[in-house]
Amino acid sequence: IFAFILYLNFNRPPELDSYNCPIDDTLISENVILLFDTTEAYIASQKAEITNRVSSIVNSVEPLGKITAFEISSSEDSAINSVPLTDEEYPYLCPVEGGLNTPSIVEKFNASLLSSVGSQILDNVQENDQSSSRILDGLRFVAANTIDKPYKSLIYVFSDMLEYSDVISMYNTAWFDQYQSNRSQILSQRPIFPNNTEIEIFVISRPQVNVNEGELLRFWTETLSGDGFNSNVLPSFTRISGGL
Repeated sequence: IFAFILYLNFNRPPELDSYNCPIDDTLISENVILLFDTTEAYIASQKAEITNRVSSIVNSVEPLGKITAFEISSSEDSAINSVPLTDEEYPYLCPVEGGLNTPSIVEKFNASLLSSVGSQILDNVQENDQSSSRILDGLRFVAANTIDKPYKSLIYVFSDMLEYSDVISMYNTAWFDQYQSNRSQILSQRPIFPNNTEIEIFVISRPQVNVNEGELLRFWTETLSGDGFNSNVLPSFTRISGGL
């Protein structure tokens, strides 16, 4: 009898919240965060590649993995805005409902999420040309939501990574010299992620902005990892070509 009770307890489905995620955080397998920079327009080929990348990411989320999406905001009041993942405007979701072996449900969930991302982000991005691009603030917000969690976070950023804020303006031709002159002050404002965090950045090309790619990647590597060497959080970069 004891063995039977133990078997039932071990195989009992986890209790889920209203958004289909385990109430017990320790049962969440991974935390996937999608961060979109909508402060500049995308061209059609970039939208298509971003959609394909997001589809690949969503389809690879582990069972009971948690997905959240945000867009970078230029608002004075908020660094980022939450992107609803369903028509009911759920702020986050876990992709498996009713058990771990229900591919039809997973496919339906993924299609719904991709449709929401498309309608909320990619279809409207050209309307969102804004006067600032507070990427650092957005990443700090995301980092704050990964601290002291029992699960690993995977961060996927879709952005040109051209910071334009009170911290630094990469549209200034001397921006990298300014960064080097004020490096300690700028790095003091960097986002702090837990050591097991994975960050993948899909860099959206902006050919009209003359920025040295080596300097751009060095800035973000140092900003996200501390100094680029003495941290377990090292971002990877993938270029999305094209652009205005």
